[in-house]
Parts: sequence; structure tokens; C-alpha cells
Amino acid sequence: MEITIHCTHMERAACPVCGSKNIVGLGKEHCHCGQCGQSMIVEIVEKIRDNEEAEQFIQMSLF
Repeated sequence: MEITIHCTHMERAACPVCGSKNIVGLGKEHCHCGQCGQSMIVEIVEKIRDNEEAEQFIQMSLF
């Protein structure tokens, strides 16, 4: 199962399963976590305009 991640910058991308920042293939259409192997798609969000849209992109802490 592939997970889509929305973040403001490529360096802020982290695996939603294990929290690792070791993402292999970052910047390509499909990438995966170097720690747990979770398949994901990273989408960059340029600007969030209002608070209603911002709620979609709030990431929960896994720890």
C-alpha cells in the first residue's frame, strides 16, 4: 500500500510509519523508506492559504 505525504519542503519529509527521514528516491514519483520499506509518494505543498486548508496538512507525531 502506498501512502501520500504532503510537506512544505523535501528535507521535511519523514516516513509516516516509523518516522525515519531516510527516504530513498526522494524527488521521484515513487519512493520508499530506507528503514521499514514503506512505499510512499511525497508531494510538495507550496503555500497554505487559510486555516481550513492547513488542517489537511497537520502531521501527527508518532512518538
